[in-house]
Amino acid sequence: MAWLRLDDTYDTHPKLAELTEVQCWRWTRALIHCARHRTDGVLTEAVLKRLKLRALVPRLCDLGLLEEYAPEAWHVHDWAIYNASTIFEKVAACLLKNPAATANEIHREIGGKREIVLREVASQRETLVPDPVPTEPSDRFPGTGT
Repeated sequence: MAWLRLDDTYDTHPKLAELTEVQCWRWTRALIHCARHRTDGVLTEAVLKRLKLRALVPRLCDLGLLEEYAPEAWHVHDWAIYNASTIFEKVAACLLKNPAATANEIHREIGGKREIVLREVASQRETLVPDPVPTEPSDRFPGTGT
């Protein structure tokens, strides 16, 4: 069984307020489809047609709910932050979106066990930001190329 993570204010989000009740339910079904079939937030044209959302794609993009992904495919905005399969993926998505975010901010955003999230943030920051001090002495002189 797959799970879909929705914020408890999902139904009152300003982006969704721009949709009719039927459109909002169809959008929710699209999110459920992504979770159930583990598409990583990708919706194809065929799926959007089946869910009767294809005509609404430009509006969903304008609202920031969907992003163009490939020809005849779209990606749910911020899918990886809220619904990725692993903490690693969620943290990576948060850091990509906001590199200056603190570990606590990332934990608030993605949830999960605090210690694990903080450890993962530290680990990814360590690999993303190289140590500015060289580990081995260099026999090259700065600025000379030799």
